[in-house]
Amino acid sequence: MKNPGTQKGNISRPRIFFLAAFALLVVAIVVPPFVNINRFRHSIVQSISAGLDRPVYANAVELTLFPRPAFVLHHLTVAEWPEYGAEPVITAETVTATLRASTLWHRRVEIASLHFDAPSVNLARDSNGQWNFESLISNSPILRLPGTSSSSQPSSEGPPPFPYVEATDARINFKRGAEKLPFSLEGAQLALWKESGNEWHVRIKARPVRT
Repeated sequence: MKNPGTQKGNISRPRIFFLAAFALLVVAIVVPPFVNINRFRHSIVQSISAGLDRPVYANAVELTLFPRPAFVLHHLTVAEWPEYGAEPVITAETVTATLRASTLWHRRVEIASLHFDAPSVNLARDSNGQWNFESLISNSPILRLPGTSSSSQPSSEGPPPFPYVEATDARINFKRGAEKLPFSLEGAQLALWKESGNEWHVRIKARPVRT
């Protein structure tokens, strides 16, 4: 004869899991609009700027938890080094920085992926053959929330993986130093990611134009 208590426990356990999952979903949808993450905007932007080795500006920052935790940056501008001209290297109306879930319990937050919506990108090469984007992909950006420092990272940990980068409807301009060349790519669908070691992969589909 079956134990009634055991049967009751077996029936209620899936229900508990369902209610817990439903509660997490509600929190993910309802809570972010009430979290004033924009007060951390300066710290978040400064962290990205340190990782990219360039001044970075953003008008506003939002937090979203669904479908994955992410920061949404509005009107992002990544400044350029003077030797490549005065135009920013990247401008984008919206950038979504998806966070690595495994790091959310620490105040050192790693970026898993970056999605640029309709960005304008200036790729420049100087007289020595050096490209302006080399420093942009040499480090993996880490977001350090207020009250933390670089010492919060255990010394035994290696550098975080470079995030998966994608862009939709991008415009890519080419420059020789500060001089903009007469051809560019429009409507580009771009993906950039790094495999093990120094193996990089790029996927791009675009429409070439000449002015």
